[in-house]
Amino acid sequence: MPGCAPFTLSGITPDVWDRLKALAEGARIPVTGDAGTASSQGVTADWRRDAEANTLSVTVTAMPILTDCETVQAVLSEVVRSCSGS
Repeated sequence: MPGCAPFTLSGITPDVWDRLKALAEGARIPVTGDAGTASSQGVTADWRRDAEANTLSVTVTAMPILTDCETVQAVLSEVVRSCSGS
């Protein structure tokens, strides 16, 4: 179960962050602060939100063998887009 290089998502305003946390909670992924680690569907990731820069840095540390880094990044990017109303 390899990991991925860190990547940064931009446009993480307070409203977007609140929507992302609500989505995570609905999926039973605990997000209890601006930094942490979570696992879901075989993917484990560390995250750190920079409230001043409106960014979210994500490092996938483990994932299923049939999953690739590009897919994980694309899915997370799409979730952020949907939360920002873009």
